[in-house]
Amino acid sequence: MKRKNDNEPIENSQQEKSTRRIPKRKVAVIFGYCGTGYNGLQIQYKSENTKTIEDELIEAFVKANGISEENKEHVKKVGWSRSGRTDKGVHASRQCIAFKALLEKDEENLRTKTNSFLPPHIHIFGIGRVTKGFNARTRVSYRRYQYLLPLWVFTIQECFYGEEKFVDEKIRFKEFDEKALNYFNNQVLNLYTGTQNYHNFTSRKPYKDPSAWRVMREVKCGEPFEIEGTKVVLITILGQSFMLNQIRRMIAVALYIMRGLNEPEIITELFADKKYDFPLVPGFGLFLDQPLYTHYLEKFGKSHCDLNFPDRKEEIEKFKLDFILKHIINLEKEKNLFKNWLGVLYKYPIQERDLNSQNSIFDENENENENENEKENENENENENEKENEKEKENLN
Repeated sequence: MKRKNDNEPIENSQQEKSTRRIPKRKVAVIFGYCGTGYNGLQIQYKSENTKTIEDELIEAFVKANGISEENKEHVKKVGWSRSGRTDKGVHASRQCIAFKALLEKDEENLRTKTNSFLPPHIHIFGIGRVTKGFNARTRVSYRRYQYLLPLWVFTIQECFYGEEKFVDEKIRFKEFDEKALNYFNNQVLNLYTGTQNYHNFTSRKPYKDPSAWRVMREVKCGEPFEIEGTKVVLITILGQSFMLNQIRRMIAVALYIMRGLNEPEIITELFADKKYDFPLVPGFGLFLDQPLYTHYLEKFGKSHCDLNFPDRKEEIEKFKLDFILKHIINLEKEKNLFKNWLGVLYKYPIQERDLNSQNSIFDENENENENENEKENENENENENEKENEKEKENLN
């Protein structure tokens, strides 16, 4: 290009557009979302007209200058990872992604700016520095799910299956009091803890398949409380990994027992080699509460960010109540999903499967975009964490 005099620097389009180099740092992002209206968490580049939670997040990070426009369509270039995928319409009160972020100032500045570009039902609670080799999925020690149940599902006597009416005179508890809660926890849910074979709690999984064995650290029902005028309980399931529909079937069997249709021993029978058929509870009451990075934090929690963000506890609980729990209850009030489902327990008792049938009559037809979170968890190798250990030792900074 021409210049007006010898003392004038040559104009250069690259010089005009150049800005100071913004450093990239590996960060973990803890956020929550209401998944209604979205086609799951994970971005789907090959599918048109599908909106996901990650679409919203990536767009917001680009606007906040945390991700460059060039990497918007190729987030793998910034080392993007997620703790797990959630299905269409499923929520998470805490979820984790990790990537190499552009940090103009600090993590809190990026959090504030990014939240300003997000809808209120998607909210970032914290962004923190992690080790260079950190992977949001392989570093997870446990996952904690929760299932919200209206209290009346334990005690209502009249149930319907279409036009067919069932009146249960032998219901185990006519009110869900302290005695009922203790029975539910100690005699029913406690049977799920430990290492068990969950082949009857998923689809197309034979008893001899080693991957049918799963470790549940805790399965517990909390004290009743009230949301939007409805008394409810939260059932917490803490495990290393889960299979397709496993939790929904676990809750279903627990309800068979609590309504007096089966004795607690049925759970032990379902862990044995015989195949049984039974339905699963509706999916809308299930949500991811938190991926736990216990082992990672034991090693690096003092030198790097505490991914539990304890100072944001009130903020997290408020979001969970306002955008997840209330949403579930209002959806039940609007569509009567639990009321319409309870009759299924009486129409279809737990029964041994026909030897000529390979699949359960209750297996749902899943498309490739649904139930991806549990499919991914099903294929996870818990030993992957050990493979990452050596990388972390080399990448402490």
